[in-house]
Amino acid sequence: MKKYIRIILVILVLLANGVACINNKSVSTNNETESDKFFELTNYEKELQDQANLILRHLKERDFEKLSLLISKERGVIFSPYSYVTERCVVFTADQVKDLKLTDEFLWGAFDGSAEPMDLSVNEYFERFVYNREFLQAPRISVDQIIQTGNTKSNLDDFFPNTHFVEYNFPPYPDDAVLWDSLRLVFEKVEDQWMLLGVVHDCWTI
Repeated sequence: MKKYIRIILVILVLLANGVACINNKSVSTNNETESDKFFELTNYEKELQDQANLILRHLKERDFEKLSLLISKERGVIFSPYSYVTERCVVFTADQVKDLKLTDEFLWGAFDGSAEPMDLSVNEYFERFVYNREFLQAPRISVDQIIQTGNTKSNLDDFFPNTHFVEYNFPPYPDDAVLWDSLRLVFEKVEDQWMLLGVVHDCWTI
């Protein structure tokens, strides 16, 4: 009789431990779900990032005709080689972007450090200050948050008030803390569509 009682007690203990494990697993799953929710994009962030990804593809492919359709008709788009945007940066209307040729040359501003005039062709500028990294595969992407800055201040909020941006960032190399790049695409919403206002490159400056 005692033998049967011991067996029953063992079974009850095992059942109790099993229930406890199930409950613990359930709690863990719930915690993971809450954690996942923290990293989910809001509707506007996802919409904005999707638009930014589309524009990145056009920039990479130098498809100026398609790019022109996503540029603010009233304000155009400004290209800034560095994080501090100034009035000296090049501004194109949507029609001007549509007609761009890779060999067209412009004064894009001044080189950091030397202050020499930045006279470059469209293709040269894009190779150095727009799609100089594979930003579509960037390891870090943010919406309305600066991921990384160097020794040049970012003035996005002042130059583009009441707008939103997506940043694509490649962090520094392990053996060189100054070799990093960011590209920020600035948008305003016009009639339920995100329109491009700015293409702002950022990196370590001298």
